[in-house]
Amino acid sequence: TYFDVFSHVATDSLQHLLTAESEEAFQELLPGFQKMCSHSEQTFLYTQAILQNLLATKGCHQARLHRLYEELILSLVDSASNAKVQFARKLETLALPEAEKHASLIAALYSMIGRKTTTSGSILRLWSEFVDSDDAPPVEYLQQPVFFDLLITDLLDSNKKYQASTQEKILELLAYASARSRHQSREKTPTKDQAALLDALKKTLPICQKDAVSSVKFQPTLRLLKENIKYPVVSLLLLCWISRILGNTEFYTSTYFNTNFPLHLYVLRLISHVQPLQHRHVLRVLVSAFEGGTDLNAIENLSCKKRILENLVFLIQCGCVSPVIRHILGWMSSVDPSLMRHFVLRVIETVRPSSTFLIEALVRILTQCSSSAMLFSAEQNSTMYKFLSEAEVKDEELRSMQKRLLEKRIEQQ
Repeated sequence: TYFDVFSHVATDSLQHLLTAESEEAFQELLPGFQKMCSHSEQTFLYTQAILQNLLATKGCHQARLHRLYEELILSLVDSASNAKVQFARKLETLALPEAEKHASLIAALYSMIGRKTTTSGSILRLWSEFVDSDDAPPVEYLQQPVFFDLLITDLLDSNKKYQASTQEKILELLAYASARSRHQSREKTPTKDQAALLDALKKTLPICQKDAVSSVKFQPTLRLLKENIKYPVVSLLLLCWISRILGNTEFYTSTYFNTNFPLHLYVLRLISHVQPLQHRHVLRVLVSAFEGGTDLNAIENLSCKKRILENLVFLIQCGCVSPVIRHILGWMSSVDPSLMRHFVLRVIETVRPSSTFLIEALVRILTQCSSSAMLFSAEQNSTMYKFLSEAEVKDEELRSMQKRLLEKRIEQQ
C-alpha cells in the first residue's frame, strides 16, 4: 500500500538525516524529508509519532531528533496556510510536557508567537512564570527558534520603546531558555552558565542597539564580541543587528561605512567559524546584503559586493558549500561578470577545490562568464588556465564547454 511505501522511504530518509556527517549534509537532506512528511496530515502525524517515540527512548541522536521535530513544525508554519499553522501549533502543544497543567501559559505563548510581537505585560508574565519561580514550567516551552527570533527582533526594534526593566527581563528570558536544560532543577536560582550568558547579553545589547549610521566606536568592542560570540544566542543577536545595518541604504553613504563595513563582515566570519549551526543565518544576511540596493556609485558598489563575495568564500571554507554555490549559480546571468571572476579566483586560491560538485560548479561559472565576453587579466590567466586544464569534469556537456573554453584561451595566447 501507499502507506507501507511511505513508511519504508521515511524510515530510510530519517536514518540518513540522523547519521549525516555534517550540517551541510543535513541541510541537503532536510527539504526532501519535510516535503515527503508534509504530504498529508496522516503522513505528518505518523512521522511526528515516530520522532516522539524515538525521543521517549532517550537513545542516540536526541538533539537531531528534537531538531527534526521542530523543523517539521516550522515547515508547516512557513506554508502560509492558516489551517496548517493552527494544526502544527496544536500538534506541537500536545507534544509539550505537562501541557494540560500549563494550558493557559502555552496558549499565551503561542498567541504571542502568532502575533509576532511582544508586550511588556506578556514579557512580565513569562518572566514571572519561568525566571522568578521556584517551580517553573518545563523550559522546552521557551526553547523554540521562533520564540528566540521574536525576542531578539523586538529588542532591536527602534519602534518599541521598552523600559530598561523590561529589556532586562527579556535578556533574562533569553539566558534562561538558552542555558537551562529539561533535566535541571526548576528553582529560580540562576545556574553558573545562565549567569555568564546573561552577563554576555547585557554587554552585547548596547552595541547592537546603536543606529546603523551612528559613529559608534566599533573597533574597541571587537575584543568583547570575540569573548561572547561563543554563545549561540549572542551570535544570533549580532546577526540580527548586522542584518539591519546592511539593509539600511543610508549606511553605505555614511562615513561609518568606510571604516566599519569590513568589521561587520569580520564579525560574520567569526560567527561562521565559531557557530557552524548558524551558517544558513550568516548566508541569509550576506545574500540579502549582496542583492540589496545601495546609493554607492558603480565602482564603490562593485568593491562592496566583492567584499561580500569574499565572505561567501569563507563560508565555503567553513564547510557551507552547496548553499553558497546555489546562490552564486543563480546570480550568473544578472551580476557583473567581474564579480563572478573574483569569486572563482578566490575559491581557487583559498579553498583549493577538490570535490567534483565544487569543481564542476566553478567550471560552469567560467564557461558562462566566457560567453559574456569576460576577459582574464594576464595575472589571472595563469591561475585560471591551470585550474581549467586540471579540472576533472564528469558531466559531458560541461566537459565539452570546458574544452572549447580551453581551446579559446590557447588561441588567445
